[in-house]
Amino acid sequence: MAGAWWWGGARVGDDRGPVIGFLTGSTPGVVRMTPAADRRDATVSAAIGRAGRGQGLTGAMLALEAAMAGAWVLAVDFKGDMGGLPQAAARYGPPSRLVKKSRAMAGAADLIPLLAEAGRDAARTEVPAQLSLVTPAHLRAAGAEVALQAAVNAVLDSSTAPATWQVIDHLRGQSDRLARETGEALRELARTPQGSLFMGRPEGEADR
Repeated sequence: MAGAWWWGGARVGDDRGPVIGFLTGSTPGVVRMTPAADRRDATVSAAIGRAGRGQGLTGAMLALEAAMAGAWVLAVDFKGDMGGLPQAAARYGPPSRLVKKSRAMAGAADLIPLLAEAGRDAARTEVPAQLSLVTPAHLRAAGAEVALQAAVNAVLDSSTAPATWQVIDHLRGQSDRLARETGEALRELARTPQGSLFMGRPEGEADR
């Protein structure tokens, strides 16, 4: 029976969407995949293979397909293989924005303005939790979470255009030693390419 499998075939994939491969054997054809299809269940997809075999291109095509279907897409490109994705999106219609991991993009992923549509109360919960994740362990053990929450509340209550860099400045200006040390530690992290994205001060930003 196993020896007869040479003629067997199967159809896989979706009815529409970008072509991600080909079927061979007795049922030749193309394999399509629509990442935004309603499968009524959580979907996890993986493109696995040796380097240079097109996994990045496949991911870019699927991201573009999902965006054109109305989905919100976050494409994280660690290797730099999908540099043409923003240009393709600009050509075919979906709005896009390219954010590079550098201090030139400081504040691009700041949670406070990103949560503005949900109201400031959302930031009161999410921003202290985010900052706590990058606060050094010895400061968290000493109770830095309390200082973080107080600083976030103070900035949200007093600033007309609050931002995370203002929270750090508020901490650095406190008389409490733990608050100051927490602010200084976060300031140093905010000067790195990774930290600047979500808690850095945009170049040219004036104090408010």
